[in-house]
Amino acid sequence: RARVRTGVAQTADLLAHEQFHYDVGFVIARRVAHELGRLRARTMADLAREQDAIIALHFHRRAGLIQRRYDIDTRHGRNAHYQALYLKLMAACIANPSATHFNGWWL
Repeated sequence: RARVRTGVAQTADLLAHEQFHYDVGFVIARRVAHELGRLRARTMADLAREQDAIIALHFHRRAGLIQRRYDIDTRHGRNAHYQALYLKLMAACIANPSATHFNGWWL
């Protein structure tokens, strides 16, 4: 759903804002890999259904909630206070390979 807007200056602040979106994907993927590694099922069909459910939960629902809240709180990077806060919280989340939450949100 990403859109490139014409006339927008590609600044370091914009890059930092967009990097957070990438980092959400990274920490979510790390959590999905953990969940998939623990997955067990009786049949291949069951395994496929469970896999799809895990991916939908983490990548679509949880990542989407975090991304939307981030854009609202930071006003798409224009609120420097919240932008700095989110980046600090994400740095701590990335540093913890066992993280299951980000800022109160499940990964």
